[in-house]
Amino acid sequence: MLFDGDCIFCNKWAIYILKNDRSKSIYVCSSDSGKGKELISFYNVKTDIEKSIILIMNKKYYSHSTAVIKIALHMKGVYLFLFLGYLIPKFLRDYIYNLIAKRRRGIIDNICDLNNFKNHSRFIH
Repeated sequence: MLFDGDCIFCNKWAIYILKNDRSKSIYVCSSDSGKGKELISFYNVKTDIEKSIILIMNKKYYSHSTAVIKIALHMKGVYLFLFLGYLIPKFLRDYIYNLIAKRRRGIIDNICDLNNFKNHSRFIH
């Protein structure tokens, strides 16, 4: 999963995923890191990473609301109910996603503790 490393809101979600991923199969990587840039280039990601979370899975990438749903499904547990998101048309899911993405930098304005997770086994540098 690639996320905007400069965004506290995005960092909080990356930490949340690392803590709560029961499958232990989701790896996180800041999009502005060397490896993040390499993955974006290798998979020819067309989506603006500053506006979307990116999930790379099975040699394909997913963005926006589809990435969120796929991440939730991999996390297992109570998150599996989010598969119902597929019942909502993609244009509407992405519209809601984009509303949140536009305001994400103002949603959380405290200090992020991502540095504590940089040595996590599933944090890619």
